[in-house]
Amino acid sequence: MSPFLEARQVRKLFPGRSGRICAVDGVSLALQPGEVLALVGESGCGKSTLALMLAGLERATAGQVCFEGEEIAGFDRARLKALRRRIQVIFQDPYESLNPTMSVGQLVAEPLLVHGLAPDRASRAAQVARALEAVGLSGDFADRRPHQLSGGQRQRVAIAIALVLEPVLLVADEPVSMLDASIRAGILNLLADLRRERGIGVLFITHDLAAAACLADRVAVMYLGRIVEQGPAQAVLSGPRHPYTRALLEALPVTDPRQRRLRALLGGETPSPAQIPEGCRFHSRCPLAMARCAHCDPSPVTAGLQHQAACLLLEEGAGK
Repeated sequence: MSPFLEARQVRKLFPGRSGRICAVDGVSLALQPGEVLALVGESGCGKSTLALMLAGLERATAGQVCFEGEEIAGFDRARLKALRRRIQVIFQDPYESLNPTMSVGQLVAEPLLVHGLAPDRASRAAQVARALEAVGLSGDFADRRPHQLSGGQRQRVAIAIALVLEPVLLVADEPVSMLDASIRAGILNLLADLRRERGIGVLFITHDLAAAACLADRVAVMYLGRIVEQGPAQAVLSGPRHPYTRALLEALPVTDPRQRRLRALLGGETPSPAQIPEGCRFHSRCPLAMARCAHCDPSPVTAGLQHQAACLLLEEGAGK
């Protein structure tokens, strides 16, 4: 099956005080129709910038972003607008993403007005009601204001705003990180239900591998602007081949004392994207680093069926 959305050696540079900052550096990634791909990494690694490029909201400095086989850099304004109708973004903070002066009904109806859909009030109201019902909210929520809602209800409204245009892909940027643990499961279950019932693809951006395990078909792990490991979720999460992925998994909390073990703690600070180190960009924090890691930049190596990792240990056959 051909991917419907693809990044090919994508780079994104931003101006900085001491030169250009490389937020995304040579990333290749593909999403299949109806797939959930989790993009995982620490804050500042470039996840959100990559997602905005995939959604057509940010232009790549180099490389290609292709939708249904066509490079979106060549789209005119009308085609970009049509693309943004089909790819909708759910932002991280439901407290900041909803206009407090508008009712829930107005918020959910606004994309319909922007795209010239459902021009009469009755049809808009019907579509708003369907979108709210799809996220588990009753129709009377349309008359409420954001300040009258809980955090979980606000995030459900944000998802309803994305759903009202019937997109083929949701780009969910840390959609549960601002929510209490008791509410996160409900939002993750909602995204899973939408994928199953509607066939919607999801690009799920998170720093939490546990959340990725609940939802994703595939996982891509990002560090300092690059994908360091990607593959089927079960393979990556049960048999990680890159030391960074292993460190992220080791950082997950263990509640059962019988399961506690010595941890390979992820030490040091992430280097600045304005001063990317030579060689493997993870070597300064890697507990398994070799002398050549400071000078050799690893390329992705096949670590299993559709499973790749960029690590010199794999190149030497010592990554088991």
